[in-house]
Amino acid sequence: MPAGPAPAGPILEKQGKEIDMTRHRKDRETFAEIIWTREDIRQLLEDNDLESSEEAVDRFLEKFDVRRFEEACIEDGWERLSRAL
Repeated sequence: MPAGPAPAGPILEKQGKEIDMTRHRKDRETFAEIIWTREDIRQLLEDNDLESSEEAVDRFLEKFDVRRFEEACIEDGWERLSRAL
């Protein structure tokens, strides 16, 4: 069966699945959203040849400063928006 037309808008690929980013249209207040999951941490550990069990993910998150990570992501976002001017 031939593939349908390509979606109009940016497409990201995550874990083999395409994510259509066109859901953030002009009629919506939100235009970007980033969600990190435990699966992302598991994959990070695996990609670095480290133990990737649920316990390993727990240990990583116990040591990781999530609040600082959020702040750094926000700071980076503002810098990128400013450079886009």
